[in-house]
Amino acid sequence: MKDVFSSHFADDAERRAKLWQNCFFVFDTNVLTSVYKRSDEARDALYKVIASLGDRLWIPYQVIYELLDNRASIAHAQAGLYTAAVGSLTSVLDNFDSATKHPFLPESLHKEFVEVSNKVIAELEAKRDFHESRLTADDVKSSLSEMLMGKVGARYSEEQLRAVVKDGEVRYANRIPPGFEDVGKHKGSTVFSDVCKRYGDLIIWKQVIEKAKAVNKPVILVTGEQKDDWWDRQGGKTIGPLPRLIEEFSEETGQDFFLYSHHQFLDFANTYLEQTTSPEVIDEVREAALDDAAEWKITFDNSSKHTWAHAIGEELDFDEINTDAITNPYNNPVPSDVALAYAQLIATQRAYNNSISARSPSDPREVRRRKREAERLVAEIYEEQKRLFASKMGKKDGGGD
Repeated sequence: MKDVFSSHFADDAERRAKLWQNCFFVFDTNVLTSVYKRSDEARDALYKVIASLGDRLWIPYQVIYELLDNRASIAHAQAGLYTAAVGSLTSVLDNFDSATKHPFLPESLHKEFVEVSNKVIAELEAKRDFHESRLTADDVKSSLSEMLMGKVGARYSEEQLRAVVKDGEVRYANRIPPGFEDVGKHKGSTVFSDVCKRYGDLIIWKQVIEKAKAVNKPVILVTGEQKDDWWDRQGGKTIGPLPRLIEEFSEETGQDFFLYSHHQFLDFANTYLEQTTSPEVIDEVREAALDDAAEWKITFDNSSKHTWAHAIGEELDFDEINTDAITNPYNNPVPSDVALAYAQLIATQRAYNNSISARSPSDPREVRRRKREAERLVAEIYEEQKRLFASKMGKKDGGGD
């Protein structure tokens, strides 16, 4: 049975040990860009592994292209997180701007609170400035350029890229992995560079296969991808890489292949590569993957709309709701009760999406996390939508709020 369905037994312990011993390693774009987002300890752990791999590490040209194309926006976004944190803490401080006004704090405690808060704000501001400085003086780019010297593959010509796009159109239409989840990326754009971004995962995949053919070696691909065009999932649990990926790789190269998430790779590297990455760093990277998965679902998941109706106990006929009118009630007003019901539905959808993670729904931590996220987002988004729609409908009718 294993000889016929070998792709379903790719994580067999003996086969895994042989693969780790003989393969070369490939890091996907999001593994390298994670350096901008993780702690110093997680950054150093990845750098240490890169250094240890030597000639066993190879990076597709497309990965570095995407890294350089996205690195400034990632650094700026990280700086924005610190800016938001400074704003939040400053707002809290403003509510305790005096020890003699409500809410009361003992003077000594108020003084201590202000001192500690100001120290935290100063640290956050320093971190913000550091990330902003990466826009022009990027330590990550400099470090990786040295570590990856001579390890990056060749660039595809425009003719090769157009061939991948043509093949990708057929593959995506038939949901052949990888990359078909990106079918809507830059949809409608005829700019060739935008079209190529839609097929970025497929370009990387083909470049990896070509490299494996050239060196006649198996591959371990390390990725931060969370999408279902890479992973086989059932009941919210990730079983492993899609067997179809392993099958295609084997058919094309005659070699073995396996896919690891970033945190899985760090964990196994402790065993097979004699690394010493701490459990704390592995947990940090694992938790980040859960956050990335939730963010992707909020942005791209197009699950059945009626799921959200059931989530709030409503049975709405979506075909009868003019969503354009709801978002622009000045041109085509919608009854306020319909608009508000739709707003509540969208709020619930976002809350539900944001609660999704790779943890088991029965995990007590997951239960608590989902409850917090759902309550927070439903309250926040629903109230904002209610205010917005009430204001617009009032103006349309000639009345006030």
